[in-house]
Amino acid sequence: MFSLAQTSLAEKADPAISDTDIRRRIIGTWIADASSHNGTSMVGAVTFDANGTLAAKIVIIRGDRKEDIRYEGTWQVERGKMIETVTRSNAKWTPVGKITRDTIIRVDDDELVFKTEGGKTVTRRRRK
Repeated sequence: MFSLAQTSLAEKADPAISDTDIRRRIIGTWIADASSHNGTSMVGAVTFDANGTLAAKIVIIRGDRKEDIRYEGTWQVERGKMIETVTRSNAKWTPVGKITRDTIIRVDDDELVFKTEGGKTVTRRRRK
């Protein structure tokens, strides 16, 4: 949901992975850690629970300013896309009711790779 993303060369979703496999594999906590070219960075984690809920705790750092972001919501997978709906938030860039549809490229025991609606490829590592 965050626009800062680790980007890589354009990747295509793995057609062999089913929605059921994505749902099973995505459950857990994923580290959100990225920097942008303007010096803004973010660190935190997003947790996807088996009951279809999610919770995110992220810190955005701009120079010497830090902003704590927390949001909660629901998630589902349809046709290779992870659909997230924000139900609670303390940040204006993730308002309640916001819906994102990210295309899952790959998800395994260690890595979640998806493409945002804006075309950025994001890689997150599983928290062990």
